[in-house]
Amino acid sequence: MGNMGRKGYREAEEGMPERDSARPAEILRTEHLRKVYGTGNNEIIAVNDAGISVAQGEFVAIVGSSGSGKSTLMHMLGGVDRPTSGRVFIEDEDIYRMDDDKLAIFRRRQVGLIYQFYNLIPVLTVEENLTLPCELDGREPEQCSMTGRCSLQYLVEADGSVYPCDFYMLDEYRLGNFNEDRLEVLNHARENLGFLQRSLKLDPACRQCPYYHLCRGGCQRLRDPGPDGAYYQNYFCRSYRIFFDRYYGEITEIGKQIGKR
Repeated sequence: MGNMGRKGYREAEEGMPERDSARPAEILRTEHLRKVYGTGNNEIIAVNDAGISVAQGEFVAIVGSSGSGKSTLMHMLGGVDRPTSGRVFIEDEDIYRMDDDKLAIFRRRQVGLIYQFYNLIPVLTVEENLTLPCELDGREPEQCSMTGRCSLQYLVEADGSVYPCDFYMLDEYRLGNFNEDRLEVLNHARENLGFLQRSLKLDPACRQCPYYHLCRGGCQRLRDPGPDGAYYQNYFCRSYRIFFDRYYGEITEIGKQIGKR
């Protein structure tokens, strides 16, 4: 992408309308990004002086012919391949100032890349491939019912109907149709429902509970709204407290024994 790097990206940048002050916060930007492979007569400029700015919530497509440097650019943006020169900022942090260990942790926690090929580890099972990032991070995989907040997901029925969760596959929660609607439309419908935000409205008293770290309020489907509708509380809360009051010591001991294995 020797020429396209400078011409394609710079012309695209210059051709964009001026961004007003209401534009969302910038989440990613590059400065004079350049990637060169080989030396001397074998030198290949894959990306040349690329300058990109992406706002939070913005959808961006990078297009170009085969071999034009799209994958190389994405690898640098995602922290996979260090540039020859230039800088990549994600949330105002220059990611290539990190050492390799910190950069690996950053990729694991903050970046998601979907490759053309699966890139799975063949000696691991499907489940082991899915849980590997959590294990590398020293964490157990958790369902949304264990974290106490709804996660970003889409459930698709045979007719193409899309819902935000398998427990909310009702007409009132239908986001659109997989075969007919753009992802932007589905995202907007979910935001209008306030589906993810609602799960964060947990009764403050619940967060003060000594057992909050164990149940975290549970799944949203098990919560009732409070009198004013501002917060939600798990309707099994009293039962949970009775159980943990009685067996917390035993649960703690079992956890210690498992941790020694």
